[in-house]
Amino acid sequence: CKEIFKERNVEEKGVGKVTQMLILVSTVTISLQKTTSVSFDVSTDAALLYKYASNLTQVTQCSDATTVLAKLKSPGRIECFIWTLVPITLSCIFLLKASITFINRKIGHPFQSCIWKFVVAFLSPIWLGIVSMLQGRQSYLTKMNDDSSKGRKEIEYAKELDVAFNDAKMIEVSTESMLQPILQVHLFIISLMCALSSLSENQIDEKCLSLGYISLLSILQLFSFLSSLMSIPKVFTQTYTINKEGMLKTEAKIVYFLFMLFGVVSRLLSIELLTITLVVSDLGVFSHIYGFLGVHLFLVFMINLFTSKRKQDQDTNNCCWKIITFVMDHLMKALRNLYIPWSDGKNEEEDVLRQSLIEILNIFENIAISVFGNIMWPQENVDDQLISFQHIMMVIWISYSCYIAFKLVFYVFLHPWSSLVKEELKKNIKRGGSLQSGVALENDKDAEEPGRVCMEHETGKY
Repeated sequence: CKEIFKERNVEEKGVGKVTQMLILVSTVTISLQKTTSVSFDVSTDAALLYKYASNLTQVTQCSDATTVLAKLKSPGRIECFIWTLVPITLSCIFLLKASITFINRKIGHPFQSCIWKFVVAFLSPIWLGIVSMLQGRQSYLTKMNDDSSKGRKEIEYAKELDVAFNDAKMIEVSTESMLQPILQVHLFIISLMCALSSLSENQIDEKCLSLGYISLLSILQLFSFLSSLMSIPKVFTQTYTINKEGMLKTEAKIVYFLFMLFGVVSRLLSIELLTITLVVSDLGVFSHIYGFLGVHLFLVFMINLFTSKRKQDQDTNNCCWKIITFVMDHLMKALRNLYIPWSDGKNEEEDVLRQSLIEILNIFENIAISVFGNIMWPQENVDDQLISFQHIMMVIWISYSCYIAFKLVFYVFLHPWSSLVKEELKKNIKRGGSLQSGVALENDKDAEEPGRVCMEHETGKY
C-alpha cells in the first residue's frame, strides 16, 4: 500500500510514466559516466587480448647493429595472450567475491531471491556497471520521493552502494591497471627502440614499421599503458579524498595525484629496466619478471599481515568464507602497494609502520636493480644505443626524486593534519634545544665544581 500511495503522489505532482522513465534513464546514464576512465582501460585491455589471440605470431625483433636490440626479443603470441589474460582473470575473481559479499548483506537491495543472486554472481565481471546502475536507481527513487520519508535503511543502503562502487573501482585498478602496463610498456619500448634505430640509419625496417603493426597494435599498447598509468593515481586520489571526508583542498589533491603519478612511473620503469637487463644479458626471458613481482607481493603481503591492527568485518558465520575473505583482502592490499606504499586515509597513524617498511623495501629493490643493470648491461656499441642504460636510470631517479619531493610537500604542508605535524616538530626541536642547553649548563657546572671544591678544601672555609 505504501508503494501504491507513493506512485499516486508522484503522479499527482504532474510526473507521468514517460517522464519517470526519462528521469530514470538520465540518472542511470549519469551514474554510468563515473565509470568512463576505468571502462576505457578495460576496453583497451580487451582489445589487446583479442589482437594477441587472433593473428599476432611475434611482436617484433629488429635486425639492428646495436647489441641491445639484437638480443632484445619481445614475447610471442602465447606469452602476450597469457600475461594480458591474467590481470583480467584476477579482476573477475575479486569482483565475484565483492558481488557475493554485497548480495549477502540484507540491506534492502533488489537481489533477495536466489535467482537474482545467481544472475548477479554470473555477471560479476561487470559488477562496476551494475553498482553504478543501482546508484542511478537509488538516485531516481530519492528524486521521486520526499527526502523526509527517507528511512534509516535507505540511508544505509545508499552508503553501502557508495562503498561497493568505490571498492569495485579499486579492484579494477589494483588488478588490471597495476599489472597490464608491465607487458605493454615492455612491448612499446621495444617498438620505440626499433623505430628510432631504423630512422637514425635512414632505412625503414619493414618488420618494425609495417602499417598493421604501427597503426593498430602500437596505438592499442600506448592507449592501454596511458589509461592504466593515469587510472592508478586518479582512482587512488579519489578514494583517499572520499575517506578524508572533504578535508582535502584542491591543491592538496593535485599534489597527491602528482606524487602518486611520479612514484608509479619510477617504479614501473625500474621493473622495465630489470626486464630488459635479464633479457639482453641472457639470464632470463620476459616471463621471469613476474617471479620477481611474486616475491615482492609476498613480502608486502607478510608486512601487511603482521602490521595490520584492524579487525575484519564478517557478515557470515561460514568459516571457509571467512578464510577466503581474509586472504583475498590482504592480497588486494598487497596489489595496491605493488608500485608505492599507499594508505586509504583511514587510521593513517596505524599505517605509518607498514608504509615505512614497504618504502624501505622499494628503495632497496630499486638500488639493487640499478646496480644489477649497471653491471650486466651490454657495453658494446654504447654510443649507438639511442635508449641507453643511463637514459633509463636518469628518468627513474628523477621521477623518484619528484615522488619524494611531492610526498613531503603533501604531508608537511597540505595534509589535514599538517599543522599538528609541524607543531609537533617545533616542540621536538625546542625540546631538543632546551635539552642541549641544559646539558651544556650541567657540563659548565661540572667543569667549575672541581676547582671550587679544591679551594674550599685548602682554605677550610664553608
